[in-house]
Amino acid sequence: TLGKSTHDAVMDAALDKLAEADKINVCSAQPASYYEAIDPAAWAAATAYALGDAVRPIARNGYAYECTTAGTSAGSEPTWPTTAGNTVTDGSVVWTCRANYSLAQGSLAGGDFTKANGDTSGRKTTVAAKSGLSIHTSGAATHVATADDATHELRDVTTNTSQGLTAGGTVDTSSFKHEIGDPS
Repeated sequence: TLGKSTHDAVMDAALDKLAEADKINVCSAQPASYYEAIDPAAWAAATAYALGDAVRPIARNGYAYECTTAGTSAGSEPTWPTTAGNTVTDGSVVWTCRANYSLAQGSLAGGDFTKANGDTSGRKTTVAAKSGLSIHTSGAATHVATADDATHELRDVTTNTSQGLTAGGTVDTSSFKHEIGDPS
């Protein structure tokens, strides 16, 4: 039998990708994409939007909208579809409706991630606890997700002890880790 090993630098490279996240989101369900996890900025009139940008209606409706055709928004807010996958044209922008589970959102920086040896083997990164995240939507928090705004990518999702959140309040997140074990 041949021995198996993975150099720490290889595992660290994967953990470095997780540490590119700049947002932490408390969610009401397990997000499968960036758009399901984040709290996008409110839509704005006569604004240039790039492919992949995300907005929400000025009056929240529980959905996020991905810019799938870049352009400039109209002078007044469109009528937003509320079926995931449906689209709306807004000036020269086309928005695609996405499910959205974000209840609260905060910022992350490089110092919020700590790499170390794994608890049993391999390597791990620990995401620092965050306190006082503003709750923008009421609901039952079940997951915490990290995302990268620059690349519009979901980075990591972990479960959370279910707790009821009320819009206008704040919530704290505990630290959590992502561990890559040595091959066996």
